[in-house]
Amino acid sequence: MTGATGNIQTGLHEFADMAFTLHFLRHTDLFLDVGANVGTYTLIASGVRKARTIAFEPDPQSMTSLRRNIDLNGLNGRVVLEQAAVGTEEGEVEFTIGQDTANHVTTESYQRKESRCGRLIV
Repeated sequence: MTGATGNIQTGLHEFADMAFTLHFLRHTDLFLDVGANVGTYTLIASGVRKARTIAFEPDPQSMTSLRRNIDLNGLNGRVVLEQAAVGTEEGEVEFTIGQDTANHVTTESYQRKESRCGRLIV
């Protein structure tokens, strides 16, 4: 949980973006957390600011941690989880899995070197 522990160790590790979310999001807003990872922004949006959130996360391992964070913080009524990637068009995307905040879209040459890849149809 690199992203989440960064907040514990250093405060808001993405200070400007997180401060914006904390100061401008309202409880009546809908927040979309695209590439939610373990849910740091989802916790700020729904846990602190009480907004509704749809959190998108394609990595099954990160999704497990995200679900656990939502459950532990009692946010099931405010957060909808979608195990999916988000893009500008329908199709397939290849990406790494199990690399926490370092997950990324991959190329075929990368996949030959990296065995921990997934494919998601969006």
